[in-house]
Amino acid sequence: MSTHLMALMRLAAKYKWLSVLLFHAAVLDRIEAGLATWGDDFTELERFNITESDRLPLATKQQNLPTARQPGFTPKTYC
Repeated sequence: MSTHLMALMRLAAKYKWLSVLLFHAAVLDRIEAGLATWGDDFTELERFNITESDRLPLATKQQNLPTARQPGFTPKTYC
């Protein structure tokens, strides 16, 4: 299960969330149907459900630069 979770996190960083979610659903469907177990290789399902057209756009250097804060802007602090 942890191997699958790591694969999901790797995919979520590169591909659209809906594609990752559909891949995960396909894995769960196979496991629930008794056709696979958590230790199986799901590479074929990954290739079938996630394509290059689902890839997230690359961030450019300009997108990563901090933006000027609006007057009166107060950042929220969370515990």
